[in-house]
Amino acid sequence: LAVDILCQVPPDVAEKILSYLDATSLCAVATCSRGWRLLADNDDIWQRLCIKQDYIKFEYLTRQPWVGRSSHAHTIPPSHWKHVYAQAHTLEWNWRHGSYVVPPLLKGHKLTVTSIARDGDLLVSGSRDNTARVWNLQTLECTNVLEAHTDSVNDVAVKDGLVATASSDGLVRVFNAKSGQCLRLLQGHMGSVDHITFDGKIIVSAGADCSVRVWEAQKGRLLHTLTGHSQEIECLLLNGDIAVSGSWDSSIRVWSAPYGVCRLVLTGHTQ
Repeated sequence: LAVDILCQVPPDVAEKILSYLDATSLCAVATCSRGWRLLADNDDIWQRLCIKQDYIKFEYLTRQPWVGRSSHAHTIPPSHWKHVYAQAHTLEWNWRHGSYVVPPLLKGHKLTVTSIARDGDLLVSGSRDNTARVWNLQTLECTNVLEAHTDSVNDVAVKDGLVATASSDGLVRVFNAKSGQCLRLLQGHMGSVDHITFDGKIIVSAGADCSVRVWEAQKGRLLHTLTGHSQEIECLLLNGDIAVSGSWDSSIRVWSAPYGVCRLVLTGHTQ
């Protein structure tokens, strides 16, 4: 072109023009020149394409590089939503054309698997057979069977080589994932322990006694007992210093894990 019209107009006008193109055409535009590539890789344009194709839900693929890999993975540009679109499109194409490999099943538990947790190449599963199993995701082998609980393992968490388990026997246990040795026994819940989360330093557990308990992972010391829910706790989350619990009492409570106080009570659900 004698005059590069696309680079001469204001950026918002260029974005408007390019927004009428489909993904294939945008990729073709991006190969014309460096300037056109920068315009064609606009994140807002690709986000709208992701919304149109219902690819927004596949954003997690960009955080898991082993999903949707192809021989052309090195051509994926740094534009976030273009990356999402490319990964989702590859996954969809592979699914439609049967171009995928189903890895071997991880078998070993004798009863229902109740929970799984992952940290790097380690996967930990809990089961109603009273055990937790440690799996190597590279070799797909079970490297340890953690057998200390006397009732169902309801939830598991793993971080930095340590495994925390919550059981219907009312106990929380901390294991060394490599050796399988039970390092600590945390006792305090009055009944089944149903949920557990662990960040490497702090363990937060929730039980059928409607309480949330905060533990020091290294010494197994109970730091706080958080009460307020009037019915059983259904879900539990730990993010930094904040623990969040959801209950059958239709409320969500936001707790300060270090201080053991309830910061917020969120209501609105009817069940």
